[in-house]
Amino acid sequence: MTKQLQLSAILVTLALLAFGCSPKLRTYSAQISVLPQSEEGTIFLRASGLGSNERRAYENAIYNTFSTVLYQGVPESIQATPMIPSENAAKARPRMDDCLHDNNCYKNFITQITPPGTAEKVNGGYSTSIDIKINLHALNDYLIQNNIIRKFGF
Repeated sequence: MTKQLQLSAILVTLALLAFGCSPKLRTYSAQISVLPQSEEGTIFLRASGLGSNERRAYENAIYNTFSTVLYQGVPESIQATPMIPSENAAKARPRMDDCLHDNNCYKNFITQITPPGTAEKVNGGYSTSIDIKINLHALNDYLIQNNIIRKFGF
């Protein structure tokens, strides 16, 4: 009887693995790299994004850029530390996500963006990369005015 239960459990597990696995768009970490810049108070980055279509991949690249600058910082750049400290991140994230999904808000901080070329087809979706320049002074002022960070320290 126990052999039958073990065999049944193995068969059910194998069936679930075989039929439950469908190709899905995988979420990879954002690839952000620093580009040479010439203007003080800005950061010039190349970012990648993934999406179910080309437009969503483009939007995801923008979101990845802002999310990295705000919550992680970009090593070897003028914004090596996060703009929003980790102790404020949980409170700030919903408000900043609203800003990033509202076209009238995040565009205020972008001084230059390259339109995406043709997005590359990847497993179940599209991948694209953009070059984006962000005005860090304007972004910092927004964070202060909206009480997300304090002017002098965290």
